[in-house]
Amino acid sequence: MFPGRDGYTYRMRNDVSWVAVEIDSLALYGATMIHHLTPDENRGKHNIYVDVLDAMGKLVAAHSSWRLAWDWEERQPGEIAPPARFEKPPTEPVANIAIGNKLMRVSIWIEKDGKRVSDILHGFTTNMPDERAGDGSIGNSWGHHSYYVVFAQKRSVPPNGDDKPPVDNGDKLPLERIVALETAVAELQGAMQLIKQLAAQLEGEL
Repeated sequence: MFPGRDGYTYRMRNDVSWVAVEIDSLALYGATMIHHLTPDENRGKHNIYVDVLDAMGKLVAAHSSWRLAWDWEERQPGEIAPPARFEKPPTEPVANIAIGNKLMRVSIWIEKDGKRVSDILHGFTTNMPDERAGDGSIGNSWGHHSYYVVFAQKRSVPPNGDDKPPVDNGDKLPLERIVALETAVAELQGAMQLIKQLAAQLEGEL
């Protein structure tokens, strides 16, 4: 249901063009995956599911000091948005919140010990049309769309020094380097494909 969770094979992936990332240069965590669940993955739910990777690329387990915080546009006085605890079992994303109103445009971020430690993502919504699953059923419908978001640690030690630095990773590249290299390779492959197409076009014109 959630890409990558089985073997921690996370890749930089953002197939949600309507979600904006508010980058904070001092934040310890940034989003490395923002995925709109397919009809087969979602099956009628309306949630934002979240996982967090540490500096070694491992999933952060349930812990009382972590929260998935959220808000929505035009939230009125008296309307509450209680942060979700990191309390789910290892078989599913560690935290999630439900988008209770199809007209909501939701923002999310990660908190630890009551402090925001991640970039902020804006614009999650369920105000989208129906989509059919592989068996013909409507897995995504108006008001019932879900997302899977993975935050990854951007650097070894936060500015306040609260976290211990990661252990030596030997000859393995840190996650942020892997993501950057994969992105560069993908861009290079795209450029090479374009060059091949232009060469074929020029050859046809000669």
